Amino acid sequence: MLRIQNWKGEAVLRVGLILFLSVHLGNALARLYDAGIDLRQIISLPLLSNAIVMLSACGAMIILFAKDLLSKHPIWSLFLLGLTLVTLTLDSSASLLHEPAMKGTQTAFPKIVIGSICFQGAMIGLAIWISHQHQTRFWEAYGFKNGKPIKIVAYGALFGLLALVFQTMYVVVTTRFSIEVPEQEVVQIIRQTDGFWAKAYLGFFATVLAPLGEELFFRGMVYPTLRERVGILWGTVISSAIFTLIHFNPIETFLPLFVLAVSLTLAYELTSNILASVVAHSIFNLANFIAVNLTKTG
Repeated sequence: MLRIQNWKGEAVLRVGLILFLSVHLGNALARLYDAGIDLRQIISLPLLSNAIVMLSACGAMIILFAKDLLSKHPIWSLFLLGLTLVTLTLDSSASLLHEPAMKGTQTAFPKIVIGSICFQGAMIGLAIWISHQHQTRFWEAYGFKNGKPIKIVAYGALFGLLALVFQTMYVVVTTRFSIEVPEQEVVQIIRQTDGFWAKAYLGFFATVLAPLGEELFFRGMVYPTLRERVGILWGTVISSAIFTLIHFNPIETFLPLFVLAVSLTLAYELTSNILASVVAHSIFNLANFIAVNLTKTG
């Protein structure tokens, strides 16, 4: 079996921190976009008190960890700490305005655009960056040249279909026992979005951008790092749990998402080529994207 790229733990943690900051910045921008706030809202007492709480929490973190963080690359560490403080404050403050504003929102499509740039876009950029940090070519680091393309695509299709079969069985069982499974927010956004170009972007996001970015990060970086330290089994379980916790919205979607994550991990483990996971993820998302549009209501 071909070797899967191993990463330095501190490098992956650094990538995770930067991604965390990027996601929170995206959340803040999306919420502020929805709220359409003005200066009077920014300087209101709830926002100021919220900002003080966030500043205090971040200040405590700096006091506890500053010695270790500043021992290496002090300028970079200070920059990350400052960015963390700003984005957490902005994100948390914007959330106070988010709910009232969303009541009058007809579509949340701009949230997808902002989120995809700050989350999936950041994942792709960081995947390229970490490969350069390890002095490895991007295509080699994620195994794009491993195996015959037809075989890799076949593996991806197989595991994507297996995840879809489990999802279908899950829907049948929950329907049979009258268990209501609320829709994820992204599904609601797809239903609410009209217009050819908006739909086209959502399709591109679901079938290309999200699978590529998320597989590079979760299967390409997180899984190998855990695999090296706790083995294949626990590496699969832990990385799949992280993927699921980040994605599931209603708790009822946890199980099918976890099974999907395990399937994607197995596709990568058996082929040592991240393309297999990307294909599987893309097929799963494409099937659901088509299903949502075919059953669109209202």
